[in-house]
Amino acid sequence: MKFDKLRFTVFRDDFHTVYNIGFRGYNLKEGAGTYTQAYAIEFVMKPIDNDALSYFDGQFVENNTLTMKELEAQELIDCLWAAGLRPTAGSGSAGQLAATQTHLKDMRDIAFSMKNQLEAVLQNLIAKGK
Repeated sequence: MKFDKLRFTVFRDDFHTVYNIGFRGYNLKEGAGTYTQAYAIEFVMKPIDNDALSYFDGQFVENNTLTMKELEAQELIDCLWAAGLRPTAGSGSAGQLAATQTHLKDMRDIAFSMKNQLEAVLQNLIAKGK
């Protein structure tokens, strides 16, 4: 079945051992859209010959398990991230970098505030000592 847009939901179980992924297809029909829900997808595994294995290395595969548009793939990644999954390798994310930058700014603000307070106290002590 083809969809105009594929939507995702991702939920972790109570013990954080299983991720439940929901697929919803959105179809446009003369201005009024309808959703369909995928239930218990059954994956059919078929043997392939060794020549076909090389096509899995980033190449187009004729019979993909799931095909989606770029925004749909991004939504799936975002849902997985929101559920707590992170990449196993890489150099972090923009969100992590932004959080670190905000933290550093807060620490600088605290340090300079304390510096200004200490300077004021020292100036007050020096003035009293004269």
